Amino acid sequence: MYARALTLRVSWVTVSSKRSRQRGSVNGSDLPHGEVQTDFSTVTLTPDPGNTSRVTLYIDGVPSSHIDLEDPTHLEFKYMQWMAGMLNAWFAPDRGLRVMHLGAAGCTMARYINATRPTSHQLALEVDSKLAQFCRQWFDLPRAPQLRIRIEDGRTALNTSAPQRWEVIIRDAFVDSQVPNDLTSFQAVSQVHRALTPDGIYLANCADFPPLPLARREVATLAQFFGKNIMITAEPGVFSGRRHGNVIILAAKDHDRLSEVSARIGRNLRTSSIPARLITARELEVFAAGATPFSDD
Repeated sequence: MYARALTLRVSWVTVSSKRSRQRGSVNGSDLPHGEVQTDFSTVTLTPDPGNTSRVTLYIDGVPSSHIDLEDPTHLEFKYMQWMAGMLNAWFAPDRGLRVMHLGAAGCTMARYINATRPTSHQLALEVDSKLAQFCRQWFDLPRAPQLRIRIEDGRTALNTSAPQRWEVIIRDAFVDSQVPNDLTSFQAVSQVHRALTPDGIYLANCADFPPLPLARREVATLAQFFGKNIMITAEPGVFSGRRHGNVIILAAKDHDRLSEVSARIGRNLRTSSIPARLITARELEVFAAGATPFSDD
């Protein structure tokens, strides 16, 4: 979640280190009912019908995260299943990863990575301090160094990141249902490329409408740094123009690795609970042909 604001100082969410040592202490009955006000938004938690251990976090009425309090490996949102399929095809099982999350909200992907790769060290960026504190309390998130939450906008964190610091950068940040311009620009992509390790990957969530102008421009922008080492996935109906939806973009530095795992990624996506179509290589060039890259800020 990337909130509106935004003059703020950097701080760390340090609440709940005591709670975090009591894993499994949070359940559906502990969660608040009704609206909760954060620094920038109104938040509600809605349990799944018949299963109070699974809840959806709504931010200003928009479903932003789904959390299974008992099973952090459960990913309800289809685009997160696709991200997980890409990540798990790219990296060896159980390999610990250094992961930066541009946008935190309920930290669903961070919980998943911690559960499946427990030696990982993750940093989640969130500008809404109260939201971050609430999520620490409500969802019993892993504590530092497994998961640090920093109150800072994602672009600033990218600009100040050490070169080749992260093996995975995940962008899942929205303001009023759109990715902030300062995370899609030419300069932002240059910072992503600089911050990734040679074998690292960038996973970006783009919400778009037919004929997918934003996704096309994102691919064109990424190609200026990652060349042809890009693939995108979405439901077939999104690519055919029948509906809007999430387009997940993977960009990598390592062309040989991308060639090696592309078939595995395709299998993971096709066998997802909601199958997705993968576009790569020449088909992707045609997809982005003529699109104008996003300019600098």
